[in-house]
Amino acid sequence: MEKPALQTQPSTLPFFDTAHAFNLLRGIHELRAERKFFDVTLCAEGREFHCHRTVLAAASMYFRAMFAGTLKESAMDRVVLHEVSAELLELLVDFCYTGRVTVTQENVDLLLKTADLFQFPSVKEACCAFLEQRLDVSNCLEIQDFAEAYACRELASSARRFVLKNIMELAKGTDFERLSWKRLLEFVTDDELCVDKEETVYQIAVRWVKADLQRRLHYWPELLQQVRLPFVRRFFLLAHVESDPLVTCRPPVCGW
Repeated sequence: MEKPALQTQPSTLPFFDTAHAFNLLRGIHELRAERKFFDVTLCAEGREFHCHRTVLAAASMYFRAMFAGTLKESAMDRVVLHEVSAELLELLVDFCYTGRVTVTQENVDLLLKTADLFQFPSVKEACCAFLEQRLDVSNCLEIQDFAEAYACRELASSARRFVLKNIMELAKGTDFERLSWKRLLEFVTDDELCVDKEETVYQIAVRWVKADLQRRLHYWPELLQQVRLPFVRRFFLLAHVESDPLVTCRPPVCGW
């Protein structure tokens, strides 16, 4: 009778602790609570925040460059930060140790700017998500400008889509009248512009020009070219377009 072959025991046992990242973060947070192994103090507006360089450098490329590079701060035990308020610095330091931050209507603008400066991309994304959820007719133009200024591409795109979808209501407000020429041209030439009829595009263009006639009159010829006049109804052309001084009067001799 043949003996059964002995099974070869594996020589390795790959192991991955799925809770390791969570436990590590919790351990770091506990060390902070116990005030152990601090090696740097951040200061803002007279307040001090005791920290671990490694934690700051791991959470932010700004602090990594500060502590791991050749900057003088890399050898300092106390670093004064003038670009941030104590309140916002506290939020970011807490985020380093907990992965949590609370975005509010009151802090979102400054928090996004600070997260951008100190290179906390996930905090910046949280601020963008907060602003996107609160897009409305009263703030969409401002949010689009803000998002583009801080390279928040998805937020800027969302704000732009909101503007194009609600252009008719926006055109009734004073914020629309203050639009730059470049921004207005972007909107009226976009195929996604949501209007009920082509006459509305004409009315939008006229309103913007007449809101500051002396400074904007020279834009009118190019702006009028963006209106698809063949799609404008004949009675509107006769009643409004052909009788409008902007159309019948050549800019150089209008006397405005």
